[in-house]
Amino acid sequence: MRTLASTLSAPVALASAALGVLLTGGRLPEPTDPACTDLSPGTAERGAPLESAAHDLLALYRRWDDARHDARFAAGDADRLARRLAWFKDQLGECAPGEPLFRRSDLLGRYLYTCERGQLEAEFTLDATSSKVRKLYTGARDLQPPAPVLTAAGRALDLLAAWDGDAFPHLFGPAFAAGPFERFLADVRARWGACRIAGVDLASERGALLDLACERGDRLMILDLADDGRIARFLLTARRDRTAL
Repeated sequence: MRTLASTLSAPVALASAALGVLLTGGRLPEPTDPACTDLSPGTAERGAPLESAAHDLLALYRRWDDARHDARFAAGDADRLARRLAWFKDQLGECAPGEPLFRRSDLLGRYLYTCERGQLEAEFTLDATSSKVRKLYTGARDLQPPAPVLTAAGRALDLLAAWDGDAFPHLFGPAFAAGPFERFLADVRARWGACRIAGVDLASERGALLDLACERGDRLMILDLADDGRIARFLLTARRDRTAL
């Protein structure tokens, strides 16, 4: 797997964006109702930096604010994050403040937000100097990915089953080279056999973590689409153990 990750694709926003079981719809309990939660600027600054980051992400989820984004994030595409959060909100509805799943340090932690129609997970990596968010991974647990994502995943599995050099450049972007990728898929096929999509672990508006059932074991497919609809990030790895989060 290291060969694929290091030579064939852009850095992958790995399974660190863990995402789990959808909840039934309905209004959140009163203590977590948006009207009862103080998200005014500075409220979370009295807490740890990770708490502040989780607080500000929810504020941006509820109502986008360019100034708030710029104050919290060290870098990144603000428009893309705004679109992603809008997609999550459309799918999940309002969310309660996040609860920590784990903290590996004062600068790295994962939070789970319980929403009206599911759950949103976010992992924050903070800058050591400014405490701003340097990396953010987000995803909705078990939510069905958009059709183009599932279509791309299915076509990737078709290539795993039988290589098609003509189809490859229409499915994978310029970060992938045909020769090495064909050899990679041959290695995967020899070790794991044929694979099929068995479930959804993570979904976003442009990507997914998909559970695979293969002939000789379970795997996880991670993929993300570029604006042109081709696969920009791709990885086949071990499934995540949610009970270990």
